[in-house]
Amino acid sequence: MNASSQALIGAIVFTVWSLRLYYKLYDQKTKRYVMFIGYLIAFWMLIRVLNGAINEPTFSRYARYFYYLPLIFIPTFFYIATKTLVSKIDRKRKILLHSISTLMLLLVITNDFHQFAFKYPNGLNDYKNYTHYIGYYIVCIYMFALFVAGLLFIVVKRLKINKDYKALIPLIFAVLLMVYTYLYIIDISYIRDADVALVLSSLICIEVELIFYLGLLPNNSKYKKSFINSHLDVIISSIDGDNIYNTLSFKEVPDDILNDIKNKTVKDNYYQGDIIYSIRKTKNSYVIFKKNVKELNDIKKDLEIKNKQLLKQQNKEKVKKELYEITLKREIALKLEKNLEKYIENAKEMIVKKEDLERIKLLLSYAKRKSSLIISELNNDIYSETSIKMLLKELLYDSININGEIVVYKMEIDSYLMSKIYEIVFNILETLKDTDIMIFIKKENSLKITINVDTFVDLKSEEYLIKKEIIDNTTSLEYEVH
Repeated sequence: MNASSQALIGAIVFTVWSLRLYYKLYDQKTKRYVMFIGYLIAFWMLIRVLNGAINEPTFSRYARYFYYLPLIFIPTFFYIATKTLVSKIDRKRKILLHSISTLMLLLVITNDFHQFAFKYPNGLNDYKNYTHYIGYYIVCIYMFALFVAGLLFIVVKRLKINKDYKALIPLIFAVLLMVYTYLYIIDISYIRDADVALVLSSLICIEVELIFYLGLLPNNSKYKKSFINSHLDVIISSIDGDNIYNTLSFKEVPDDILNDIKNKTVKDNYYQGDIIYSIRKTKNSYVIFKKNVKELNDIKKDLEIKNKQLLKQQNKEKVKKELYEITLKREIALKLEKNLEKYIENAKEMIVKKEDLERIKLLLSYAKRKSSLIISELNNDIYSETSIKMLLKELLYDSININGEIVVYKMEIDSYLMSKIYEIVFNILETLKDTDIMIFIKKENSLKITINVDTFVDLKSEEYLIKKEIIDNTTSLEYEVH
């Protein structure tokens, strides 16, 4: 197989590889830059094909110069993509990077006029006999600086989050790329004889694939599996209804809903007996929630029956007891229904990833415990420091990678104050992940709650908040409840 055939096969393979990554990445900016990298590699291979087919000195010389279009801009796009993932990169810096990369490319392409990158001692027609000059080394240093800097952005970010030292593995391939380039420059024969375009393209693809596998680039490969194996009553459909992601509990979309999705006539809710299907549209998909309201309907029917029975009963004590049970069930039913709606609103922007599944778990646990607190309020229960601490510890346990401690001074409070404490702590924990927290609860003339968090806290509600301080990226919050 000649070099042109190898390059053509390479162009096809690398294009398929780029498309595969495109559909597994959910971040739109990352998708765009990965596609640019794939296009540049395919362009590289096609230039190799033309170089083999057109055996003419001037064309071959400029074909080699144009190899540096992908060699320079692949590291550029990689740097911008990784910098964007770690922190924002402003438009001016992007323009500066693209301008420098363009100047580097022009330095190589115009080499015939100045020979600042490659010198031809026997004249331009003898293009295979050349030596590297200072411009070539400047381009190489620029390329590797961008590539290594881009790698370090995502590696350091991973190490800061969870000290996962597997994130260092991609740096080994970066060293291999540099070693291969060095051996090529010093003219090692078996390195020169190999197809440099195929070798470097393959190493770049392996590097990106490794970064992808280790999760340094956000992708849906692991999240998709976790979502499909879950027991959530949720299905995600593409806008056109052709791609469906289901779970173990919710396997098929009803035909009428699927037809409406394809016809773009989707309703907010669909009713089938005791089942309600709620549809929420995100940026590029529909999220379908299945709610079984049989229990709520049964409670409503039971309320109607109980009300009729109470009208016929003469015993006042019995009527009082029955009314208490009905009130209790009504309060629980309303709160559960409210929390189900809150769960749907929180899932509107859901992207299929592990953090979203953990957040749903937190919301469902909240709804469960809140129901218990409602009953507690109706029963006028009293909470000691031990029961306060135990309830909040369970809330910490359900939060997303939050470590903390709870200090409760000796006290007794009623169920109303306990419910307020629970709401305050939950509203803060719902906005946090991967941090540490300290909670102090003390009762004097009023109930005071002090919360220290090792990060910035974006409050959803400032009810009962009397003081907020941010020092060295640590947030201190103080609440007072009467």
